Amino acid sequence: MFKRLRALIFGSKAPEPSTGTATAARAADEPASFTPEALSHLLAVETVVDRNGRSAGKFIRLRQHGAHPHVSVHSLHEDAILLESIHRLLAPFCTSDNRILLVELGAASLPHPIMDELAACKAVLLLAPGGLKPDTLQRLQQLKTEGLRLALCLPCSWPQELLALADGFAFSFDGHTPVEAAEFVETSRRISPKASQIVIDIGWREEYAWCRSIGCHYAAGRLFRNPDWPDEPLDPGFVHVLDILNKVRQEAEPAEIARAMKSDPLLSFRLLAQANSASQGLAHKVESIEQAVVVVGRCRLYRWLVLLLYAKGKHPEEGLILQEMAQVRAELMVRLGARYLPGEDEGLYLTGLFSMLEPLMQRPLARILADVDVQTQVRQALLENSGPYAPFLALAEAAEQAEPPSRDLLAACGIAPHDFNRCLLDTLIDTESAEQETIERVSTSPRCV
Repeated sequence: MFKRLRALIFGSKAPEPSTGTATAARAADEPASFTPEALSHLLAVETVVDRNGRSAGKFIRLRQHGAHPHVSVHSLHEDAILLESIHRLLAPFCTSDNRILLVELGAASLPHPIMDELAACKAVLLLAPGGLKPDTLQRLQQLKTEGLRLALCLPCSWPQELLALADGFAFSFDGHTPVEAAEFVETSRRISPKASQIVIDIGWREEYAWCRSIGCHYAAGRLFRNPDWPDEPLDPGFVHVLDILNKVRQEAEPAEIARAMKSDPLLSFRLLAQANSASQGLAHKVESIEQAVVVVGRCRLYRWLVLLLYAKGKHPEEGLILQEMAQVRAELMVRLGARYLPGEDEGLYLTGLFSMLEPLMQRPLARILADVDVQTQVRQALLENSGPYAPFLALAEAAEQAEPPSRDLLAACGIAPHDFNRCLLDTLIDTESAEQETIERVSTSPRCV
């Protein structure tokens, strides 16, 4: 049974390289790949942020076309598919005491053997309402002794015995008011003062701010989305780095780039540290900024500077979260575009990195990019939702949202649902497996050629 489920979500084999035009290849794939059943098994993964504003882990669930975007799929069949999917993702979370894996499942999934592995990794089970059986309580007690943490959705009528087992309570902000969110916190504290409060399906920055203000422990959703950023001048710290980015892209002499960097002592120190890192494999120490520019190389230096922008904001913890999200988008875009945009890795990657600058700088992206020399295709995707990179950016963004990517969007990228899930999981495994998501790790990526 599980072999069949694995084949359903991952496909029987990897896709063959394209031999014709992208359009023809996508059209050929579409009839077999975009079945209604396949389109009902799409993963959604969101970043979980703790009450201190730090990235705490990931929230993963299945979404179904045709359903309300915030209604998950919880038949035994779909839950088994989700468990089979995330099985490969467990290792990074098992080796970290500081990262949580929040998984939404129904009670019917509890007998599945992978649940014991989730428990061993101290995952958090967000138990969906309904489907309780006489042996549910006993199975949950067993899993909790193995390390599983339990969160229950509110508002919902749960048996008292189950409430007593809960380590946390979850509330969907979708369709609710801030007052109702505050009532949820009060109710959960009344049930269990020590339990954590988890708010999911947050749609806007102001909703996230409200959840933090009332003391919620964890939040997930579109936490940094804002409908109207002020069209004001950028912070001078950002402007300085953007100016250096222009010099690098316009192939200014290393001495000119070095002069621009020397006006920021911290930036100079970080570049020297990067140039002298073990990853460069140098026999002699780099002692000048100009040497460091040459050693690191223009491609890696450009990417390194983009990532440094995320450390320049007024809220460092938020910048780290946005950097993490940007890196996931960038890695995912490269994987999604590997088949139909060969040789475009760097453009796809930079599109993903630039895509989170708006919430970072809290200015419209058009204002941010007004004086930045970026590749035409990158600019088209970010500002006009056009060009070859645009559908891949939209698909990477859809991976973070409750609403699943549309059939048309998947087809435009030539990505079958099982390939979308595979790319997303591979990206998460890479990013979560790293002990630390550092600028050094990304800047030394072999994709820079």
